[in-house]
Amino acid sequence: MRVKDVMVYPVKSCCGISCGTKGALVERTGLRYDRHWMVIEEKTGKMITQRKHPTLALVKTEIPAEALCSADPSVLEDQCLTVWAEGNGRAEIPLCEAAEVRDTPKTKRRAKVWEFETEDAMDEGEEAAMFFSNILNLKARLVRFPRGARRPTEVEFAPQDATQFSDGYPFLVAVQESLDAVNEELSSNGHPSVQMDRFRPNVVVLSGAAAFEEDRWAGLATSSGCEFALVKPCSRCTVVSVDPATGERAGREPLSAVKNIHSGEVAGYHRKEWDAAPFFGWNCVVGDESVGRVVSAGEEARATLRVT
Repeated sequence: MRVKDVMVYPVKSCCGISCGTKGALVERTGLRYDRHWMVIEEKTGKMITQRKHPTLALVKTEIPAEALCSADPSVLEDQCLTVWAEGNGRAEIPLCEAAEVRDTPKTKRRAKVWEFETEDAMDEGEEAAMFFSNILNLKARLVRFPRGARRPTEVEFAPQDATQFSDGYPFLVAVQESLDAVNEELSSNGHPSVQMDRFRPNVVVLSGAAAFEEDRWAGLATSSGCEFALVKPCSRCTVVSVDPATGERAGREPLSAVKNIHSGEVAGYHRKEWDAAPFFGWNCVVGDESVGRVVSAGEEARATLRVT
């Protein structure tokens, strides 16, 4: 078993970055800079995602590789997050918060993501706001997760953990063989195959086992010393039906295919409220022993099984 890819999504609902063999630094709230920024409605502070605005899928993100994998704060000096979209220009946001405060004092804004609301999200300025407002054709702002804030994960599944602007958990692990099964289902019904980026995982694993074998895993340990605890299967929404190449949603696939072969009922999760929902991938958390390590593509991985 090995890690096939490691992905970071700096801005919620925008394109991710493949970290390859250089990898990404593991923090308690996710990979370095993962969902650290979010686009919000200027007036209300509500999150803007591909659920209602699929054109966000066309926004590319770039962060220098060394800034994603190094714990040395000096690496961040003069480095930027760059967001860009073909025909819509680009914007640059300094990674180093100290530099931002020195050069341009930040405005605090209200930001809402699901049940979480903060009054202290850091506004990233007019250049970024204009970039996203033009793409979305509405008044939007880009905000950074506030320093020192804590957004807890669900108490039932991860009572001691926290995340940033993700949908609910700091990490998502997905398995290539499970995507292969989804594509087989799509092909059998005359639909084209999809890539793993539809499901926006952080860690992609080649397991060498049967599809959805990850349902039996309690944890995933990598040769670099990262240990991910699989705490809750990930139910999927209409975002997976957005084509990242076009920024458009066409029909219900691959959502329907996932539901056909891996609904909560088919998977045997034994929770009635999950029976009709499609599931792909597992939400994960890490312990202190994994913080500061780097997970990267190509390293070996080993699963531990759940006690039944």
